[in-house]
Amino acid sequence: MNSREATPLRELAAENHSPVGLARYTTLRSWLSQWSYDDSNADGPLSLQTVGVPVLVVANEADHLVPLSHPAAMFAAVNHDNKKYIEIKGATHYFFGQTELLVHAVKQVIRWMRTQSLLESEFNEVL
Repeated sequence: MNSREATPLRELAAENHSPVGLARYTTLRSWLSQWSYDDSNADGPLSLQTVGVPVLVVANEADHLVPLSHPAAMFAAVNHDNKKYIEIKGATHYFFGQTELLVHAVKQVIRWMRTQSLLESEFNEVL
């Protein structure tokens, strides 16, 4: 169960055409290749079965576009133990109006990257 709310289609369309919406910057062919349920070649859980590097999966608990079952399936598909699942409670898809939650999510990602030695030295002092 999550705290996501029903979102009117008008609001979803506004998000997709906002500066953060991917639909604004892709061609129809590109969009179908990435996002079409029936036509996409993308399969996160299938692809993640072959990943051997550290994996971080971040799930926004109140995401109105991506149900929590999707990031959970991606996390479960990783076939090694160097993986971490972070759920950002109350966060929606684009963090609109949720600056504090966005900062919290970024801090979580940076903290994980530090544990994996994935940050350049100049970024180790950030946050």
